[in-house]
Amino acid sequence: MAKNKKKSLMESMTTGERKSDDTRARIFSVALRLIDSIGAEKLTVRKLAEAAGVSPALVIQYFGSKGHLLREAFTNENATLLAHVEDLVDSVDQSSDTQAVISDVVRYFLKRDLAHPSLTMQVIQHDLAMDYSFEDHFEENIEPVLQLLTRVFKNLEPGLTDTDARTAAGMLSMIYGNALRIIIQREMSEDQALSFLAPYIEMMIEGLKGIAKRY
Repeated sequence: MAKNKKKSLMESMTTGERKSDDTRARIFSVALRLIDSIGAEKLTVRKLAEAAGVSPALVIQYFGSKGHLLREAFTNENATLLAHVEDLVDSVDQSSDTQAVISDVVRYFLKRDLAHPSLTMQVIQHDLAMDYSFEDHFEENIEPVLQLLTRVFKNLEPGLTDTDARTAAGMLSMIYGNALRIIIQREMSEDQALSFLAPYIEMMIEGLKGIAKRY
């Protein structure tokens, strides 16, 4: 009898935890829809709570603040980017077409950043800084990307030093980052954005090949 009671209690806790996870996921899904419809800057805890049919206190319980919720949304998109680039790293070597590989990488970046443009603009403008330091943002979202890009460039040009490969990764990130605001403001499609970036990527690749020839 005691064993049955214990088992029933464990099953009840598991069901409760599952409902909690489902509620959190539903609130998060509603948040993304609101970000797309009204913009991340206009999203408030109260508006989210009303749209999700929960209390503001429950939103705070799950996410802590609007800033934390937006950070989690961007981090989730970044995790998808990292998974794609990680798969790409293992398939690239010096026989690969550098232009095609870098274009694929940039396309993955665009899929992340154009999925929820309003959220991306919030990150660009550092509106999350009030409860999320740039150092944390760099370590969590930027550094892992730079490390993967460094591996991509090393595989494409094995003669590059680690420093040069990381510099190339930083250059690509800088080119992309500087163009991203324009891409979003002009509401470019993924293909339009890739065409807009193509000349700058070509110049970077030519410079990269010139560095590799020195060794």
